[in-house]
Amino acid sequence: GFKQVNDTLGHHAGDELLRLFATRLKGIVRDQDTVSRQGGDEFVLVLPETDKNGAKHIAGKLLATASEPYRIGERELALSASIGIAMGMAGTDVTKNAADMVIADDNFSTIVTAVREGRHIFSNIKKTILFFLATNLAEVLSILIVTLALYRFDFLTSTQLLWINLITDSLPVLSLGAEVADADCMRRPPVRAADLFSAESLASVAVYGLMQTALCVGAFVCSLRLWGNEAAVTVAFFVLSFLELFHSFNIRSAHGSAFGRGFFSNKMLFLTVFLGVAVNLLLCAFAPLRAAFGIVPLTGAQWGLTAAASLAVVPLAELYKAIVRRAAKREQNGRRAPLGAVQPH
Repeated sequence: GFKQVNDTLGHHAGDELLRLFATRLKGIVRDQDTVSRQGGDEFVLVLPETDKNGAKHIAGKLLATASEPYRIGERELALSASIGIAMGMAGTDVTKNAADMVIADDNFSTIVTAVREGRHIFSNIKKTILFFLATNLAEVLSILIVTLALYRFDFLTSTQLLWINLITDSLPVLSLGAEVADADCMRRPPVRAADLFSAESLASVAVYGLMQTALCVGAFVCSLRLWGNEAAVTVAFFVLSFLELFHSFNIRSAHGSAFGRGFFSNKMLFLTVFLGVAVNLLLCAFAPLRAAFGIVPLTGAQWGLTAAASLAVVPLAELYKAIVRRAAKREQNGRRAPLGAVQPH
């Protein structure tokens, strides 16, 4: 193990700096500790561990024995640190090659900017993947349920499914990649790449997938009883297409409302959803396209059912998020309760 103390002490140098270290860090600094200048007015105090044989170690690496002098250079510091950082302009090539991170402009505030942008990119990738997983789960489950329970009736054709996957799925994904960073992204704890498929993320995929499946199959069954198989297939096709477009609003925030602050921040999302709805409506407007996709014209009542089932995914998702927020708040209050509990005398 080792300790590092970063300290900016103004314009001090040489013996004066060492006297300040000895005064301010009395009881920590030892005669054999190494103080290395890192550039400018920033210094690093490195305290190696000494084993019973007098050997010096830093992060488990043998540096020297008690019988020989030792020196801890910048390269060893970069290799031993959890995240080794080197200066791009003032740093040596050896240190930059050994470091995990190189600051090109030698400005430590760049790290904050890089972390914020990294979290922003990770968040948008996560939204895109979770969107794909939920919508494709809905497609698979809808086909599976209808095939097993309503096998006597026709359902979505391969052409219709291809259209949904290539057009309806792709348009929202383009806009989700342009989402702005969340306001609290820098107040969240660090995450690992494995958190992309955390229990919470998979639970949301399952809930959203089942939610869309229920709406699609429900609209199909209702239309089947009221208007027959051809109209039911058309209604199910449009419901599933519009469901996926409107679900892109739900996926913008894992816990926050889709109508919260920044609702209009991603104008590209509104444009892609509008285009997705428009191109789907064009399929029903022209007879050659209807024949190619195996759909029929819909009446006002049928369009009403299609719109109601498609838009229902948004309030249902809002209800789910409210339940998740309430459960998280209750868990957080439960953790704080023992800290404020009155101890018996």
